[in-house]
Amino acid sequence: MIIQYMLSCPEGDINLGSDQLSLPFKLTPSKIHPSMTLGDYFEAIKKVLFKDDFLGINNLLKMHPKSRNRPENILKILIKTEKHGALSHVASLEILTENDSFKFVISTELPINNSSWLTHEFALLKNLRKDFKLPYFPQPFMLGEVVCHSGINQQRLIMLFSEWFEDYHEWHLALNAEGMTVVYLWDQIRGHHFVSLEEAFKIIRQISEILTLYYNPFTYHQICKWHHAAGDFAVSCRNGDVDVKLTTIRRYESIMPLISEDEPDPIIAGIYFFLNLTIKIRLDKTDGVGDFIWADSFILEAAIKGFFDALNIIEQKGQHFAENAKKFLLLLKSFDKNELFQLLESLLPLYQECPEDFKAIQDRLRDHGTELFEIIQNVQL
Repeated sequence: MIIQYMLSCPEGDINLGSDQLSLPFKLTPSKIHPSMTLGDYFEAIKKVLFKDDFLGINNLLKMHPKSRNRPENILKILIKTEKHGALSHVASLEILTENDSFKFVISTELPINNSSWLTHEFALLKNLRKDFKLPYFPQPFMLGEVVCHSGINQQRLIMLFSEWFEDYHEWHLALNAEGMTVVYLWDQIRGHHFVSLEEAFKIIRQISEILTLYYNPFTYHQICKWHHAAGDFAVSCRNGDVDVKLTTIRRYESIMPLISEDEPDPIIAGIYFFLNLTIKIRLDKTDGVGDFIWADSFILEAAIKGFFDALNIIEQKGQHFAENAKKFLLLLKSFDKNELFQLLESLLPLYQECPEDFKAIQDRLRDHGTELFEIIQNVQL
């Protein structure tokens, strides 16, 4: 069996030799671990896979969608570091057998204390797949834990192994030469490129639809803490066809306790969900880590269309949102600009965790309210 370690790069994947494996492990794109090396990271993944006589790798093969439920003769294992993020480090695992290849995502957390958000996410993903039966985020397969020995230091690592979405890529908002918002796709197959305006519209529309489909109108729970800057949505964009997937779900809870201490009304909670969606969907950073970007209003229009797409799907299934699409739209149209702005202002406590986001939203909130009002007035179902 051959085990190969690799580094993902826009110019082409790099096979890593002993010299590169001795380089420090990155905690973030700009910060290195005090003792852990890149080789330590790969060895930790290997240790989880080969633990207890290949139990980890055999379990993964059995759970993969292409599984034939029989032993596979493994010829080669490719482990490729894909991304170092603020919360987790993403690698891909490809297992090549005599009959097929099986690919997985490995998300790795370096917990500071006894709490582990990846452990929470593993349970959350399993529960949401069971409750909603929707195909928009990866199936979680296995959770592993290992202690990495680096010199005299020890580093605990939590690893979540999940489904790999083939030919889905990270993307970010950017500004073109005219200062207009565009979408830059980090396509690892066809090369990084700007997508068309029509494709960008479809991407945002689908993101809005997906988030709305996961809203619980009874508990007001929703997907929280998502951010374009974190690469939380991956995109497949081929010949004008666009498809969006969630890469992760960190939190699923109600935002209402941060807005009001009173018991919320279902329709009011639905309005706040919608308004929060219209704000957050405009936020990004250049390449996910650079300067703040506030998207143009065409992004806002796409988000509104995606929201009502979801409401129509929910109604067709005989299910429930705060209100049916037509009545909900009439309610939104009934607010004047000042009433809409007051509702938007009520959401500001949600963004205080991130001072940069909070300041940017606060400065743009009135203009956002004006643009939102005008688009709502022109929406037709």
